[in-house]
Amino acid sequence: MLPEATRDWELVQDETGKTVKKSVANISLEYDAFIPVLIKALQDQQQTIAALEQRLAQIEGRLTSASNDQMQSAGNSMAGVVLEQNQPNPFNESTMIRYTLPQGTSGVINIYNAGGILVKSFKTNGSGQAIVKANELKAGTYTYTLSVNGKLAGTKKLVLVN
Repeated sequence: MLPEATRDWELVQDETGKTVKKSVANISLEYDAFIPVLIKALQDQQQTIAALEQRLAQIEGRLTSASNDQMQSAGNSMAGVVLEQNQPNPFNESTMIRYTLPQGTSGVINIYNAGGILVKSFKTNGSGQAIVKANELKAGTYTYTLSVNGKLAGTKKLVLVN
């Protein structure tokens, strides 16, 4: 991998005081030769992270835009629907999601992991709250949605930390 970082010699002084290379039985590593390789790897990793963050921001923007479009197209049928941000957020024991629905409607709060897979669901009606306990999920970032009478009414994020 890095042959220049290994050596099978050492520098010693001969009987005249001159520094010379002397062969040794064991191979040693010159650790400072790894520094440029590690720095380059970190730079590459940072570029990848930045690109992924940019993609995530674009996806979130599209999701928010789609959610807003659906809410606008739903017209008055979404009047009176409120999905609040969970509190506390981030959380490590439990968090509360508050919501309000108009009378005569039913809804569902779905929680999705970062891969978009449904991991938890709550049925809703009227005004209320849903409690999410940390032991029900793995640490990470989740998206939760409120659908009312089958139509998406809102989307929020929650973060579970250890």
